[in-house]
This record gives sequence, structure tokens and C-alpha cells, in this order.
Amino acid sequence: MAKSILVVEDNIIIAMVTRKTLLGAGYIVSEILSNGLEAIQEVRRNCPDLILMDIQLDEGADGIQTMIEIKKICSAPVIYLTGNSELRSKEQASVSGFSGFLIKPVQPRELLIMIEKVIGKA
Repeated sequence: MAKSILVVEDNIIIAMVTRKTLLGAGYIVSEILSNGLEAIQEVRRNCPDLILMDIQLDEGADGIQTMIEIKKICSAPVIYLTGNSELRSKEQASVSGFSGFLIKPVQPRELLIMIEKVIGKA
């Protein structure tokens, strides 16, 4: 059975490329959302197999704060995607627990390898 992935990314171009990569590999993209509040609401309705979470989001809470809230209602693993390569970002993300951490721009192959490590093939 194909695995569902929630994509939380505020850059529409990155989101569309990510969607294309995931669909091409056989995964289901449950949603593409651009802010933390939408992500929390979606996870309340449907806990995905994996969450791809941008650390810097459009409105309100950042990706780390959002994942802290999501972990209260869903145990899906998270792979953080960020344009910030500072070690501090990774240290901050560790408080929410994560299964992967990738620096943008992420190559499709690199993303798929990380996803397979975390949840297996589609």
C-alpha cells in the first residue's frame, strides 16, 4: 500500500517539485500546506505516514513549533527541510524529534533516499 506524505512548505515552487518527485516515486501526497496551523488541522483529520516540514513557514509558528504540537496528536516521523545550514537550526529541531534533516536545495534523489530510510519504499 502506498504511503502518504504531508508536505508543509511555504515556497510553492519547491512544494510543486517535491510533489512531482513523491508522486513519481509512488508515494501519496496527502496535502501541501504552507503554514503550521493548517498542518496541525490536517493532522487532526488524517495522520500521514511521514511529514516533510519546512522550518521557516509563512504565518505564525515555525516548523519546529508546529511539529511539537503535531507530536501531541500524531506519531508520524518528520524530515525537516531548511534553507538554513546553521548547526543551531538542527539543534533547535532536535527538541521536536526528527528522523531526517535536509538542507535546501534538496536534490530529488537525496530526498527519496532519506524517505526510504525513514518509512521505506512507496
